[in-house]
Amino acid sequence: MKDKKNVAKNSADGAEARLRQRWKPLSFFERWHARSFLLMAFDLLAMAGAYFLALWIRFDCEYTHIPRHFLISLANFLPIYLLVGLVVFCALRLYQSVWRFASFSELKRILLAATITTAVHVLGITFLFELMPISYYIIGSVLQFGLILGIRFCYRFVALERERAKRAAQKNLANRVMLIGAGSAGQLILRDLHHAKEVNDRVCCIIDDDKTKWGCSIDDVPIVGGRDE
Repeated sequence: MKDKKNVAKNSADGAEARLRQRWKPLSFFERWHARSFLLMAFDLLAMAGAYFLALWIRFDCEYTHIPRHFLISLANFLPIYLLVGLVVFCALRLYQSVWRFASFSELKRILLAATITTAVHVLGITFLFELMPISYYIIGSVLQFGLILGIRFCYRFVALERERAKRAAQKNLANRVMLIGAGSAGQLILRDLHHAKEVNDRVCCIIDDDKTKWGCSIDDVPIVGGRDE
């Protein structure tokens, strides 16, 4: 009876493996999380909305004051611009970063993407359709950069705050530890302890023999003295 169960189990496992192999091409979509699609949709809205808002602001925030030929030019150019912008963002890997750990590297790539798409917008709409007001180009590029940067670092801020709140709730249950060394290696260890889910340790103080660091803190953890104390 036990052998029959094992045979049935092995048969089921084999069928499941064959099914996974059959649907292997779908693994590409599995790598794209819902956040990436939402971020892509927001970027498209940001690129379109930023320049419409720029036109609206340029004409005293009155839609009826905007000349119709400007609106027609913008509407005709937007499909081209959004397609080019999406290609630029994908090429610069803006949808592959883990934004909860975003750093200066991501900021540089966002700045580069904003610069390229701004140049594309200025040259494209000017030569393909018509010359827009100078303030339109300036306001639109600033709004686009702010929206694209803001949504990413807002996500990072929210994620960090959620982690901070979770750590605060677990403080009373955590083991209180002291970290020796306030240099770059100590900072890495401290960061790993803050983000590690399998470790129930809380660093409550740091010691270092460098007296110039005494009284300072790293990530809200105080440096209280040296090893002799």
